[in-house]
Amino acid sequence: MSWKTQNSRRQDLEVLEVNAPEGYIGTRLYPKEKVSQKNGTIYFVPAGAKIIAQSDRDPKTGAILRNFFGSSNKSYAATSTEARIAITRDEVKQFGGVDAADQYGAKAVKRAVLAKQEKAVADAATAGEAVTVTEGTFFAAIRGACKDVKPYSGTLALVCSLEAYGKIMDLEEVRSRLSFQGGSVLDREALESLKPEVLKDMLQNVFAVQEILIGDDDFWPADKIVIVKLPSEEPLSYKQAAELGKTIAYSSDGVEVCEIESAVNTDLLVNDYTGISYFAVTEFNPGARKVLQFGE
Repeated sequence: MSWKTQNSRRQDLEVLEVNAPEGYIGTRLYPKEKVSQKNGTIYFVPAGAKIIAQSDRDPKTGAILRNFFGSSNKSYAATSTEARIAITRDEVKQFGGVDAADQYGAKAVKRAVLAKQEKAVADAATAGEAVTVTEGTFFAAIRGACKDVKPYSGTLALVCSLEAYGKIMDLEEVRSRLSFQGGSVLDREALESLKPEVLKDMLQNVFAVQEILIGDDDFWPADKIVIVKLPSEEPLSYKQAAELGKTIAYSSDGVEVCEIESAVNTDLLVNDYTGISYFAVTEFNPGARKVLQFGE
């Protein structure tokens, strides 16, 4: 049985599903937009843009008002994110053959690339000024943030880390509202015993948001919450309505945005697996998100 992998790009491995750790939510806030160039300019719809209809043409010239709907633009530069793992000849045997080792290596580097992207998105989503929230001011801050992002297109959501989610649940004003369920009052123990998905649904109703996304503590801050309009995942959606932004992802073939290569190193007796992705988290309308931060 040969332990050697192929020396080539591995499109067969690029399509493998990667079971991301809990909280890989970045592309919900900034969906991937595939592009064929690593550098370029994106034209998008800004907040407040609308097409104005007129009743009559100019009587002298016969002209009709010309609208430039997507007149705003932003430059992007998709930089590389790369990861490599080496699997020794002996490890290939332990996997039971090169096919299984190939899959393990490809998934490992793809996860590493996704982790880098997730951190970049979390940093972008939580950047800038934040409204401080404390016990007694939380719901007022949530209402204010929801009002601020209303003009933008997308799904209204609350986004935070698992640790920040726990801090939300520690607020007495949140617990008091959650305790009234189905006409009865739930005590603290009964509230905490609810299934996570049930509690999440209850919170969505209490906060008047359509979705709650909980990210991994490794990437998302412990003290911040984001109220945001989640953009459409449809290509070019930012040309149709004012959205938060996209993760611009360069793809050499227009298919996969994370390329995988495998290679044999006969000197070290290892198979190398390399994942590479070019991306740029690009924000079009920062007003589509509002950051809240827990105070002391």
